[in-house]
Amino acid sequence: MVITHNTRTMETADWVCGVTMEELGVSTIVGVELESARALKGRVA
Repeated sequence: MVITHNTRTMETADWVCGVTMEELGVSTIVGVELESARALKGRVA
C-alpha cells in the first residue's frame, strides 16, 4: 500500500482507493480497478 497524490505513481497501480466526504461528517471509501476503468473509458470515448 502506498499513500500518494502523485499521478505517475497512481498510474502504475492495479487499484486506487480513496476516501470522499459527499456530505459533512459522512466519509465513504471508494475503490477503482484501473484496468477495468481503462477498458470502460475505451468503450465510452
